Amino acid sequence: MLITIFIIIFIGTSLILLIIVLNAYGKKKLERALNYMKNGKYEDALIILKDLYSKNPGTKLYNWYIAQCYENLGDIEMAIVEYQKVALSTELPPPLSIVKVHEKLGLLNVKLGNLTKAKSEFSTVLSINPTDAMAHYYLGDIYYRENEYQKAIQHLEKAIQYNDSIVDAYLKLGKLNYFLNHNEK
Repeated sequence: MLITIFIIIFIGTSLILLIIVLNAYGKKKLERALNYMKNGKYEDALIILKDLYSKNPGTKLYNWYIAQCYENLGDIEMAIVEYQKVALSTELPPPLSIVKVHEKLGLLNVKLGNLTKAKSEFSTVLSINPTDAMAHYYLGDIYYRENEYQKAIQHLEKAIQYNDSIVDAYLKLGKLNYFLNHNEK
């Protein structure tokens, strides 16, 4: 009986030590991948990040960094796929936030010309944080591109209301008011 307890304690302690060592090893690999990203070596970072993700697919931070690599390599479609994986998560580790993820998805969809998807992403941001000035700005910009000027004005005005340092919002709003002969503004 005493030997059985000793064996169980020994195995449990060994497993805990193994987990600690593997966790430290994973952190070192992540640090190396982030260093590669910092130096513009996105292909090298992708190799490490994909390996880390394959060993722990529940870690959405890996998807976030993989998406950033694809984005910086110009593969916008793959970046969107990875950011969407992050967006499906109910819990995100710092420094991630669901707002950041949907904002990224919105911006990338704008780059691809998928304005309907982009509007949906920025609307999601506003459903989480109605005072997000940048989401209002991006929606205003999209509506501007789609010639939906009244909606563009509404969002651009809100963008300025919540952050009066978004210069492009003033510029677009000025153009719209001039175009629509709203000279009083």
